[in-house]
Amino acid sequence: MHFLLSIVRLKTKATSSPISELGEEILNYLGKHVEAGDTVEGIVQWWLLEQRIEQGISETKRELQGLVAKELLQEVPVEGGRVYYRLNPTKQEEIQRTLDGKNKRTELWPLAMMKIRGEKQELFLPAMSARCPRA
Repeated sequence: MHFLLSIVRLKTKATSSPISELGEEILNYLGKHVEAGDTVEGIVQWWLLEQRIEQGISETKRELQGLVAKELLQEVPVEGGRVYYRLNPTKQEEIQRTLDGKNKRTELWPLAMMKIRGEKQELFLPAMSARCPRA
């Protein structure tokens, strides 16, 4: 089943060039799903998207754990054994200083999120619990 996983870094015989990152993603998917086959559109929609979501979840979990360990984020258990992450309010100033040092144009406060409801978009400001209509 994982025979393809071990060969993705080998050079191809025909061109003697390494397999591209995209080629590796395709071969990794097929290494896990040896009976799979699809069109170009299906491969992009399903295979590559699945690979990238799995990778994104894994990387995001690792980063969240690091931010929790540094006490910059808080973990809040919610129903179903899931975890909700949020900013540690006692670290707000420290985080702002860190972000300011990285990028002078970064503004963390107010932290705004877009919510889309049907045709209408709203700007949601969680820190102030206020909703402002957005044009």
